[in-house]
Amino acid sequence: MLGRFGLKAGSPTLRQQSASAFSGDIGISTPLFAKGAGDCSQVQIACRKAPHGDQDDRGTEVDQTGLNFVAFFNRNLGVPARRNADDPNVLLGKEVFYTTGCTAYHQPSFVTHRLADQPEQSFQLIWPYSDMLLHDLGEGLADNMPEGRATGREWRTSPLWGFRWNS
Repeated sequence: MLGRFGLKAGSPTLRQQSASAFSGDIGISTPLFAKGAGDCSQVQIACRKAPHGDQDDRGTEVDQTGLNFVAFFNRNLGVPARRNADDPNVLLGKEVFYTTGCTAYHQPSFVTHRLADQPEQSFQLIWPYSDMLLHDLGEGLADNMPEGRATGREWRTSPLWGFRWNS
């Protein structure tokens, strides 16, 4: 399945993205990523031998139910509310955003699909300010770490909802 979630759109579901973050970001094992050492490489002996929560007979640190709850929570998080919509500085920022072409990649709005099995996310107008696509940002921003179908130079356009510029 194609990815949609993560900085490089490498995870196809919020459940997999959550499990990947548990493993890679903080070294917590789940049914999808059962290694207790997270992303410690084979040569990182001290990292692999460090204490972790699944060294006993309990299995993974986060079980199937816990992972499902985290995915449910992430799927149902509300987006940040727009603040100070009539403030002159906010309106100036909006004008600059639109006139300089930022909307070419940071598309302001979408309507979500009609989802019979997920009415809470179905057919909603959202304002993510993102096209949610991968773009080659060149060598200057490359991390040279492919993920999913993204190369080391590609990144998903980050949503800007909730973003605030303080000048």
